[in-house]
Amino acid sequence: MSFRMKSLSIVLPLVIVFLLTSCSNVKDFINEGGKKIEQTALETVRSSQLTDLMNEESEKIDQMSKEIIRCFTERDKEALKVLFCEQIRNQPSFDDEINKAFEFLTCDVYITSERTTSAGGEESWDSGKRTKWSVWPDIPYIAVLYDFDGDSLTHDMESRYYSIYYDWQIVNDEDNSLEGIQYMKIELLNVDSMEIGDKQIVK
Repeated sequence: MSFRMKSLSIVLPLVIVFLLTSCSNVKDFINEGGKKIEQTALETVRSSQLTDLMNEESEKIDQMSKEIIRCFTERDKEALKVLFCEQIRNQPSFDDEINKAFEFLTCDVYITSERTTSAGGEESWDSGKRTKWSVWPDIPYIAVLYDFDGDSLTHDMESRYYSIYYDWQIVNDEDNSLEGIQYMKIELLNVDSMEIGDKQIVK
């Protein structure tokens, strides 16, 4: 056998081994790359879903807080009552608590307010469906003017600042009578406070 043929018989198997190894490495590389692409896609979808859920929650909190402010500043007792869950509305003391709340939060002229659109809360899911959903938002302040002497001629006005915290169960598939506000605390900032409902009703 010539030197050339002998060299070829040695080199050729090495080349074949190299090619086979390279193909395996390329396949592994492609598989690994595919997994990373799939993982990235899943993370993107999950991030998008989380963003959608957060946006939905923020919109609901903002709408509810706006309605609470409107009810108090426009003296709309009946509309405020409807915001509470059925179990709270059925409590014997509920109407009295509502009346006291409107006596406590006095408003002759509404000035401004600050609302937050994020809040603590909790939720339960079953087969991709949210079966329980509670949030605990607050309205940091509501600025109003109050005609403290009741004189229609002088209209001596006093500035007052209130804050409102509320527990709101948005969804409860097990018991719809708990859907709505269960508890509300109204505070005349740094002076006094009063409550409506039952903070422990959903515990």
